[in-house]
Amino acid sequence: MTPVGIRFICAVGLLLLVTICYPATAQVVINEVFVHPAADPVDPFYQSMVDCANPTFGEEWIELYNTSRCDTVDLGCYMLGAQFSASNGATFAFPSGTVIPPLSFIVVGGANVPGVDFTLSAFCGTANLCSPGRWTLENDKGWVALYDPAGNVADAVFWTPAAGQAPLLTSDAVYGSQPCVPATCAVSGLKAASTMTPGTEIAYAGKTAVSGLAMARPSDGAAGWQTDVAPTPGACNGTCATASDLAVTVDTFANETCRLNNGWIKITISGGAAPYRIDWSNNENTDSIGGLSEGSYSVSVTDASGCEVIGFFPIANVGEPLAAEIIPQDTTIFPGDSIRLTVHSDVALFSYLWSPENTLSCSACAAPYANPVELTRYTVIVTDSNGCEATASVVVNIVSDENSVFIPTAFTPGIPGPNAAFMLRSPKISALELHVYDRWGNELFSTTDMNQPWDGTRPGGQMVDTGIYVYYAVIKFISGKTKIFKGDVAVLR
Repeated sequence: MTPVGIRFICAVGLLLLVTICYPATAQVVINEVFVHPAADPVDPFYQSMVDCANPTFGEEWIELYNTSRCDTVDLGCYMLGAQFSASNGATFAFPSGTVIPPLSFIVVGGANVPGVDFTLSAFCGTANLCSPGRWTLENDKGWVALYDPAGNVADAVFWTPAAGQAPLLTSDAVYGSQPCVPATCAVSGLKAASTMTPGTEIAYAGKTAVSGLAMARPSDGAAGWQTDVAPTPGACNGTCATASDLAVTVDTFANETCRLNNGWIKITISGGAAPYRIDWSNNENTDSIGGLSEGSYSVSVTDASGCEVIGFFPIANVGEPLAAEIIPQDTTIFPGDSIRLTVHSDVALFSYLWSPENTLSCSACAAPYANPVELTRYTVIVTDSNGCEATASVVVNIVSDENSVFIPTAFTPGIPGPNAAFMLRSPKISALELHVYDRWGNELFSTTDMNQPWDGTRPGGQMVDTGIYVYYAVIKFISGKTKIFKGDVAVLR
């Protein structure tokens, strides 16, 4: 398991996964204590953790064990204290930066202890060791306590020659006194045996200790003594937990595009102890979230053992919203004619998709020609290099033959200008027969020349009076259709 604060860089973008745990779940216990079983008085080599006058001596030791599956515990300025006689109230303060990873251990002991992490003789004369020069673990009775940086007891063990004698130990004036305090730690005083609650009493139960063997906590399952005088690294003396392998990996990931809230993240959870609790920063609780806009998102995955993995996911926006229009806008053409439709946008376009394509010269180009046979709405979907889309449309209407004919409602004969004569005009006319009558039915003008207008005169050349006159026209169109037009036209002066 990775210590708190270590970051993993994932393969997709700058996605950070941080493995942490709740500090409240971490617990360090005094797992093993080796008290040499030789009777007092003995050579200090056997019953010493430290003898500053003889720094090469020391066979006894204490092992601390981190019971958490996932928490790394910082032991900076934790204190390990003991009381065994009136002259032995020693305490050792762990240096800053001392940590115990999950389900790992630290051994503190004498110079002759194999695999020891902190040899106490190396701290003789330093602020981390408060000792009268020699630290002895006597085999008749005594106690060891682990203190937190505030001086509170994190764990404590007691041993006596017979079961049930812990109350006598705590009330004894010698063994119930406080150990000294290292200058390294600003603690006013450490608790004595009479004021602490032991985790579990270690008792010989009336039996003589087997020579050369170490003592462990009976509640941890290994009974009163270990099988070797050397520490047993990794043995938790009970039902050992398994280090957490809880892991969160990125399954799939996509940034937001075009400001469309379409980013998404999917994670895969492995290891740890099911069931898992998933908590996203946007209050979702599933293994995937979508509809994401630009921003930073995080997920916390906690397993049944309290191990937690936190992932950080920055969602970026790729591309801005796209706008496009078709030029010309809605328009009208004559049957058989074509018109070019051109897409305009403020950014460079990457692709085009026109529809309906059956009356277009191309469906994937920027400016196709349209040749509709009826009113048609043309639509184009365009994309830019970022994949952002825009849609535009235009209506192309078809002018009918009869609607193509322009017939003036009035004209001003004799006055130069575009309204000086009366004429029917259309680009679709192939033949024309035009008649003009006065209100009494007298024919004033007739022609079959579609380019000859009525100039407002009677037969003989006299100008007609101001008034309303009637026209009658038969028009044949290029399409082959024939249509009769009739109506009134006003002559103005």
